[in-house]
Amino acid sequence: MNLMVDVGNSTIVLALFKGEDLVNKFKIKTDIHMSESEVEMEIRSLFSSSSIALSEVEAVVYSSVVPVLNHSIKEALASLFNAKIITIGAGTKTGLPLVIDSPSEVGNDLIADLVGAKFIYGYPALIIDMGTATKFLFLDKNGAFSSAHIIPGLVKSANSLKDSTFLLPEVGLEKPKGFLAKNTIDAINNGIIYSNVKMIEGMAEQYQKAVGYDFKLILTGGCANLIADMLDLDYTYDENLLVKGLNIILEKNQNEK
Repeated sequence: MNLMVDVGNSTIVLALFKGEDLVNKFKIKTDIHMSESEVEMEIRSLFSSSSIALSEVEAVVYSSVVPVLNHSIKEALASLFNAKIITIGAGTKTGLPLVIDSPSEVGNDLIADLVGAKFIYGYPALIIDMGTATKFLFLDKNGAFSSAHIIPGLVKSANSLKDSTFLLPEVGLEKPKGFLAKNTIDAINNGIIYSNVKMIEGMAEQYQKAVGYDFKLILTGGCANLIADMLDLDYTYDENLLVKGLNIILEKNQNEK
């Protein structure tokens, strides 16, 4: 069994794979103050509750966009698992050409999304990852990463209203019951959700005009479920695209020292 660890700005995801099959997935809220012992205790608890033995893990893939946590989490992983740990970074085999200005600036999470999309769904494709930020990632007709757009995510948009105004309340986002809003909570919720739906549809149209050919549309990320089924587009929704991408990267690097 292989373990994928993705450290994101909001959530740490641990996904267990047996071959290509996703067996289990755990989530931990990202806390930049977590110590090695706290990380270790949290992971032990998750494995214990799932009745999966730590010794079943044969390899670990580690991806992170939160550098301050790397030392404590990687030390905890090394302590917990008698397994090879592959850290995504320079030199990691991905099978993904980067046709952009600064390849070193591309986050590991984006690489995993793109690899998952390329080798599972094919290309050309536009991947929309709705997390802390909403990312548009384009795989061109040659299977290369050639363009991206980054926009504040749904939760970040809601929090910015709360943090920068005196009277607007905090809103826990949810799928709207209908378009028309008759109270402040629904006004914020519906405004953010519906505006993002139309933004995504518009961005897909702009990509179509810019590249001049058809492509697949793939929706993923922690907030994607809030707009799934609301888009007037033909798309595939895969909530596990990122960890699937990490698992594919593991396969490409299995024989590396």
